[in-house]
Amino acid sequence: MCDDELRDLASRAQSLGWSWHRRDWDSQVRALGLVPKGEAGTRLKYATSAGTQAWAYTDGSQVLTLKFELVALPNTRSISSEVNAATWRSLSANFERTVDAATASLGTPQFVGDPLVPGFPVDQDAARLAIWPLQGARFMLQLVHTDPDAPMLLMIVIAPPGQGH
Repeated sequence: MCDDELRDLASRAQSLGWSWHRRDWDSQVRALGLVPKGEAGTRLKYATSAGTQAWAYTDGSQVLTLKFELVALPNTRSISSEVNAATWRSLSANFERTVDAATASLGTPQFVGDPLVPGFPVDQDAARLAIWPLQGARFMLQLVHTDPDAPMLLMIVIAPPGQGH
C-alpha cells in the first residue's frame, strides 16, 4: 500500500461512525472504498482499488476486526540470524515510515510501543503497534512476528475499542 492509499484509507476510516454489527458492515466497507472479493466461513475478503487485500473476521452477527496486510515476509526459521535481524530492522523502519504516513491523516497516535509499555492493548498480539482512536473503533498499525514459523507482518488493523493493560 503506497502512502497516498494509506492516507486515503485513514481519512475514510476516521470519517465513519463505526458499527461492528454485521448488518451495518456492507455500507461501511463501501465507504472505505473496499470491493467485496468473497467469503469463506467467518472471513470476508475485500480489496482496495489499488489491489491491497483486506479481511474482515466475524462471529456471525458481529465483525471482530478488519485487517490489511501491507508487508508479509516468509517465515524466518530457515534463514540465518544475521539475515533475520536485518529483515526485522528493515520491517521496523517501514513501520516507522508508515506511522508517519498515517499521522499525516490521523494526527499523533494515542499509543506507540511494544507489549512491555503501559497502555498496550491486551487484545492485540504484536511486537510493536501504533493506535489512533476513531469514533467506535481503533486504527492500528502493527508489526507482528509471533513465531519463527510464521511470517513477519506489517499490517493495518481496524478493530472495536479495546482495553490497555
